[in-house]
Amino acid sequence: MATAVATRGAGLLQNKGVLFIGGGWAGFIAENLILSENRQWIIEKFGENGEARYIQAYGTLSTVACASIGYGYLRHGWGKGPRVRVPGVASKVVAVALQSTGFIGAFMLLPKLQIPVTLGGDAQAPAPAVPTAADPSTKPSTGFQLRCPMDFKAGDAAPDSGPARVTRHAAFWAMGFVGLGAAAATAFATELVMFTSPAIFALLGGLHQDSRYRRGLGGTLTAEKEERTSCLPFVALFEGRQSWQLLGEELREKSLNVALGVTVAVGLAVLRRGR
Repeated sequence: MATAVATRGAGLLQNKGVLFIGGGWAGFIAENLILSENRQWIIEKFGENGEARYIQAYGTLSTVACASIGYGYLRHGWGKGPRVRVPGVASKVVAVALQSTGFIGAFMLLPKLQIPVTLGGDAQAPAPAVPTAADPSTKPSTGFQLRCPMDFKAGDAAPDSGPARVTRHAAFWAMGFVGLGAAAATAFATELVMFTSPAIFALLGGLHQDSRYRRGLGGTLTAEKEERTSCLPFVALFEGRQSWQLLGEELREKSLNVALGVTVAVGLAVLRRGR
């Protein structure tokens, strides 16, 4: 049994898709952690124009890593590669749930979405209920009017509200949940590597960012924010440091954002049915 597993594992590591995708993600994660952790030291070692040379090195390594990931997936991994499992109905349901979570988190980071057409009233601000003689321009308008589909007047959210109630690294984990959902629905080793890697990056990147911010490197992580939020998703909510009720109210406030996230997740599930 152990020999068979080892043989199968060795075979997977010889697959070009697994090698290019896994190697690219490993390189991308490593160079982000190492270069950001040692940023100042590297800049000093570069000497003259150290900042520019650091940015150039960072960009070059990231480009090489992403090129490896892209080539491995598009050439050797998209709907192909060694089959390691047969996704059932439960896996497909989990995939939709995970991707809905990720897309909702991503769209919650955007301003509040609103229907771009309104009936009557100013498109940007509510009109007075009663027009005044001194200012005829205050007469309420009627008919359909266009407005911006994003409500930038909704106000700035508190730093620990919205997606931050789930995790203080919402952008990382939005990508991570979308990837985990895709991984849950696939049968191919290449795609498992491709789509679980963003969650690994979210975990390691979040922990590393917290470590840097605690030391005042690149940002700050106050004791209050660390107490009220969590690095791992949903931990602060389950521990009672955040409010499920307030999160629900914020989701209702941005109901169009939520609906769009779920729609995208369901749409991807429908597209996967043909594979």
